[in-house]
Amino acid sequence: MLGLQARRYLNRHRLDEGLLSDVAALSYTNSSQNAFAHRREAYTHQAVHQSTLLADPLRVLQVAPESDGACAVLLASKERPGDFTSQPIWLRGVGSCYDAHSPGQRDLAESMALRKAAREAYGRAGITSPAIELSLAEAMDLSSCQTMLWAEEMGFCPAGRGGEWLLSKRQMTYNRSGGALAANPGFATGLVRVVEVAQRLREADQRSSKSAESNSLIYGLAHGMTGYIGQAHCVWILSM
Repeated sequence: MLGLQARRYLNRHRLDEGLLSDVAALSYTNSSQNAFAHRREAYTHQAVHQSTLLADPLRVLQVAPESDGACAVLLASKERPGDFTSQPIWLRGVGSCYDAHSPGQRDLAESMALRKAAREAYGRAGITSPAIELSLAEAMDLSSCQTMLWAEEMGFCPAGRGGEWLLSKRQMTYNRSGGALAANPGFATGLVRVVEVAQRLREADQRSSKSAESNSLIYGLAHGMTGYIGQAHCVWILSM
């Protein structure tokens, strides 16, 4: 199904298959710096493009691996964060949405469910320009096609321009961990995105506390999904 989605996406926007390798190589550049990644080698475009064809047009290194792993998140009421940590992460907004179960009832080159989930989360967090207001985002991308498509549906760039946006000098940090292409521990993969964002928000807060700009909030986005090729999506907006 991931192959069908990728082919539909490329055909709809008249994009070259090489873009799938470009984006995957970028993910591996990031994952090579991630101590918890399953795939830690910085695979080049050539290495990705020459990996075994898995499901046309996708190749093995353009698809998330099957990984083993776990993570945990402790949720508490706003009155109790000091009982657990001196650096609480605040949940500013959540959005979720389900699409039709059958892939035949959906256009695989887009995701209505993710658009609605992101819009709901932005509304609750008071965010109107996500590409500008968010400092970082972690998306659950099971293929390098989804790396691009999810960025588009969360409002970071226009449809069909996800690859161009990812490869550009953008303001937002996107999938700095390498995303799901770096590690994909099944049902924990989405929650890992929350942990990754929380850790990076704390790092950013420590840096900003040493500068004159320590009064501005730093926002991050965590995305998870389930169901056939993105039937259901959940978006969390987090801040320090």
